[in-house]
Amino acid sequence: MCKYISILLLITCFCSSTLRAQNTNLDVIGANDEETKIIETHEYKKTHNDYNSIQNEIDSLQQKIINSGYIESEINSTRKINDSSFQVKFSLNNKYESIDISYDNTEIEKDLIKTITEKSSNKQFSVPLNKLEETLKFINLQIVNNGFPFTKIKLSELKIKDSKTLTANLIIVKDEKKRRLDKVVIKGYEKFPKSFLNRFLKIKPEKTFNIESIKRKMDNLSNLRFAEQTKNPEVLFSKDSTTLYIYLQKSQSNTFDGFLGFSTNEETNKLDFNGYLNLELNNNFNYGESFRLMYKSDESEQKNFEVNLNLPYIFSSPIGTELSLNILKRDRIDRSMKLSPVVRKLLAEITFKIYNKIPKNIIAVTGTNGKSSVADFYFQILKLNNIKVASIGTLGVKSKNFNQNLSNTTTDPIKLAQILVRLKRQKIENVILEASSHGLKQNRLDGLKFNSGIFTNLSQDHLDYHKNTKNYLKAKLYLFEKLIKKRGNIITDEQIPEFKKIKDIATNKNLNLFSLLDKKNDFQFLSHQYEDESQLLSIKYKNSIHNIKLNLIGKVQFKNVLMAVIASIKSGINIEDVLNAIPKIKSVEGRFERVGRIKNNSKVILDYAHTPDALKTCLQNIKEQFPGNKIALVFGCGGNRDQNKRAKMGKIADLFSDKIYLTDDNPRLEQPSKIRKDIKKGIKKQKVLEYSNRAKAITEAIKNLNTGEILLVAGKGHEKIQEIGVKKIFFSDKKIILDAIKIKNLKLSNNLKVNILNELSAEKKISNQISLQKARINSKEIKKNDIFFAIKGKKNDGNKFISEAFKKKASVAVVNKIEKKLNISRQIKSKDSLKLLTESSELYRENIKTKIIAITGSCGKTTLKELLGNTLKQISTVGISPKSYNNKYGVPLSLFNLDQRNDYGVLEIGMDKKGEIDFLSKIVKPDVSVITNINYAHAKNFKNIKQIALAKSEIINNTKINGSVVLNADDNFYTLHKKIANKRKLKILSFSIDNQNANIKLVSIKKINNKFKATIRVNNLKTYFFISNSFQNNILNILAALAVMSIFIDVSKLKKNIFMGFKTPDGRGDIAKIEINNKRLNLVDESYNSNPLSLKSAILNFDKIEINKGKKYLLLGDMLELGKHSKKLHQTIGKIINKTKIDKVFVKGDKILFTYNSVLKKKKGRVLNNNSQIIDLIKNDLNNNDYLMVKASNATGFHKIISQIKG
Repeated sequence: MCKYISILLLITCFCSSTLRAQNTNLDVIGANDEETKIIETHEYKKTHNDYNSIQNEIDSLQQKIINSGYIESEINSTRKINDSSFQVKFSLNNKYESIDISYDNTEIEKDLIKTITEKSSNKQFSVPLNKLEETLKFINLQIVNNGFPFTKIKLSELKIKDSKTLTANLIIVKDEKKRRLDKVVIKGYEKFPKSFLNRFLKIKPEKTFNIESIKRKMDNLSNLRFAEQTKNPEVLFSKDSTTLYIYLQKSQSNTFDGFLGFSTNEETNKLDFNGYLNLELNNNFNYGESFRLMYKSDESEQKNFEVNLNLPYIFSSPIGTELSLNILKRDRIDRSMKLSPVVRKLLAEITFKIYNKIPKNIIAVTGTNGKSSVADFYFQILKLNNIKVASIGTLGVKSKNFNQNLSNTTTDPIKLAQILVRLKRQKIENVILEASSHGLKQNRLDGLKFNSGIFTNLSQDHLDYHKNTKNYLKAKLYLFEKLIKKRGNIITDEQIPEFKKIKDIATNKNLNLFSLLDKKNDFQFLSHQYEDESQLLSIKYKNSIHNIKLNLIGKVQFKNVLMAVIASIKSGINIEDVLNAIPKIKSVEGRFERVGRIKNNSKVILDYAHTPDALKTCLQNIKEQFPGNKIALVFGCGGNRDQNKRAKMGKIADLFSDKIYLTDDNPRLEQPSKIRKDIKKGIKKQKVLEYSNRAKAITEAIKNLNTGEILLVAGKGHEKIQEIGVKKIFFSDKKIILDAIKIKNLKLSNNLKVNILNELSAEKKISNQISLQKARINSKEIKKNDIFFAIKGKKNDGNKFISEAFKKKASVAVVNKIEKKLNISRQIKSKDSLKLLTESSELYRENIKTKIIAITGSCGKTTLKELLGNTLKQISTVGISPKSYNNKYGVPLSLFNLDQRNDYGVLEIGMDKKGEIDFLSKIVKPDVSVITNINYAHAKNFKNIKQIALAKSEIINNTKINGSVVLNADDNFYTLHKKIANKRKLKILSFSIDNQNANIKLVSIKKINNKFKATIRVNNLKTYFFISNSFQNNILNILAALAVMSIFIDVSKLKKNIFMGFKTPDGRGDIAKIEINNKRLNLVDESYNSNPLSLKSAILNFDKIEINKGKKYLLLGDMLELGKHSKKLHQTIGKIINKTKIDKVFVKGDKILFTYNSVLKKKKGRVLNNNSQIIDLIKNDLNNNDYLMVKASNATGFHKIISQIKG
């Protein structure tokens, strides 16, 4: 234990803490390469502004390392490399994975322990070491909230159980006696009605003390008109008592307004009074009572006298009373029916005449869906530009210094007027408010004149009130017909059906109409695409293009943001300031809101969608942004509301989600089971999981989320109450979600690959604490913490090498049969290990953000892969598939072994028959696909070369939606591949040496000393790079690499020498100097493989090499797998050789004789009979400074011999 404490307190000191202007780099290494890799996984900050920042980072990193299980880790040294670089060396020592904790079951309930871990008994439980701190905090919080606020928990007698496990005792220090709330003291407003404290706020003495519960109850104060909280509650703890202090002030909520007039009645010749009086008295006697007297008269047609007295909680009981007297005099019934809206209209108009000191720029937004989002986005844009602003609506009143909950989206005119006056006093001149159909229909906004009005959309909602869609639309359009200032603005979407009516209103009323894609706008929208949870927008403003990242889920949010952008511009905000604010916009609470983080990369999205159209839009947007991800849905419908929409929402759920959890929303006074039954009438295909308890439905849905799946919790969004019968109970979807995620994460690994394997394994699961590095199928390549997939093939059975894999410290083995003599807990049984590897790789690929670039073609795949990968490595983090891992084994391995933190992954995909690229590219799902060229490689399995081209094009069909395809415009099948890519609406980029229409085109190449300057046109802009040679295949590879990189970056900003350091892969044209028998020879190694195109290219490159002394020799072997085309294709090579300066040609093989026989007599060397004669040729026939190029198909064995010679 002492050693552990000393580790925690260790502080590393530097000689100086002087601040420096330049950045200082921090490099942390371990005792060996393996430890360094482990340290890198903790993602420490490497660049710092000063030494204090470095010190803090080291302390933080050490704590992370200790928390991950290396409790004996220590800092060995701290070394200053130079003025801008420090190196710190750690020794990690042993890693402990879990801790067995003994506890007193009289202190902690067993059910509490079960929520943390399944590994528990009456007196002991086990948790992963990296979850220890989180677990202890969780236990402490539960005890604190149960009446023991001063609880402290700690571990004692920390001991080592074995190499992976620690043991400890859990000590709980708490009060002997559970604390109860003994006394509640009101400060500031001492006469606050005690009955409201007990009955409304439900804060009562003698209850178990729970500060979190008290805070939630205090939120209800915002619903009282006569009192408001001045600061947060405080608690005074004495030895034997607990006192809660609540700080309130009495609000001035009495109102009196009205007017009176008189005229002579022509029929009676008597004086008639007309007008309006309203007296409202609230809480004057400090009982929470309210008294209202209202008198309304419209000359002789109607007189109305109304008195209302409300006495809540009589004698501190839960019983209250409300007394009303209403005297109405009407001359004719038909007239009186028309007067009701007139009175409401009159009330609003008078109110806003009296309260006339209001903000200058008021914007109203109406529509069925999106009002809150548009309003909040406008609020955020102005706030981000340091402009005072407020929003009023469903989310209440929001401003910098004044926030208030509202019971209605559009509140009554008196309250709204008072809010506006208060905002004006705070010097807020820009206000956006939501105008509901109820508010507009009931004339609550009459008397206000809006600078701008926004119409989002219209779909079915509130038909219980409006009766039909026509009336519903009429209520919405009232805003634009009556309430917009002269020459004010209307902002809407030209793609909605209501656009024509809105346009007609704008024309008739002389209003300025702005639609989202209108050419009158100061900016033009160019393109949109998704990037994981974000959206990439291209917007043209004047002559400049802005590429903007919108960090929101849901394409509909893009429209909402554009409406807010136009409203901001019309509010006088500089357009560039508006555009700069867009990337900083956050999701609105309960609107497409991503809640929490789950370790298996599943997502939970919370949304207010409670109408058919909103639910459909929500599900479609999620499906569009995350194609291929399964979507689960938790939803219900509200009671005492439009019943017609229930079956429609059920049908939408059935069509657009993959799993339905049906539950209650706000059932209100309706029977919840009846509401659910109505919804199920629309569900025909799916099995419905039905839960009456909404919290349980959400919890179960999150518990069942698999890797990458998405859960949409729809209906209540931001709401904090649930209405059941006459009760309104505290209920927050968001809180339930966060609690469920917390529990789920306790059972998941931090390693995504471990979670995937456990999910896909049909039988026993492995520990979520297990370390896992690379996947291997060759036991000889195993390193510590690798996973070994024992694959049974035609020649070898990997199951025979499981023991060897574990001896080399593999962490896990995937086997066909469990080896009982070995560690069973580290074995995963699978009938087909290759299938499990493939499925795991595919699922892993779908759940990482790495941009995958997949390369195929007849030749040049590996060289381009290495060139592109190593070039990208100079500017970002990149994973590259090793060697020629391009088949059904290599591709899944390469995918699985990618680091999910990499920006890019560059993979190679090969084939020898139709369908193979289709199978492999479906696993890879590339963001960018590259086809280098088409030629007669593996031609034996195809009738003609077009069939080869079509087989290669399978990669295009599996490129991601909105992905890109890079094609060789000089290739004969460029047009065919371009046509296929266009059908899928993919972005196409072409590269070429000769084609003038290519996106990436070589302009010129010029030799400068020992290098070449290549001038290249990239998307109509010229740039240049230095390259090592002018070989055609090298130039094409560089052009292809630039085409790929131009998708992601501005390639003109790359270093001009970025391609100079590239080393040609072994056996693909690299030149080695070898010494045999005191002779220095130049070996051009093209021995890895051969096909007609690659051989032609190699010969022409070899001919280009300039030599002063010596001769050029060619050693060729068979080109295999050419089928019926073999003879003809071999003969064509002879004609190419005859046009070169190559001195002699030597061959070995049956097929290559066709080439040899077509070579000029003077160029013929001799025919070799076996591979051993290759060494004799080099020893005896070649002289000092001679060049020899060797090329043949891999199966000829040439590559193995040449590698030995080079070695």
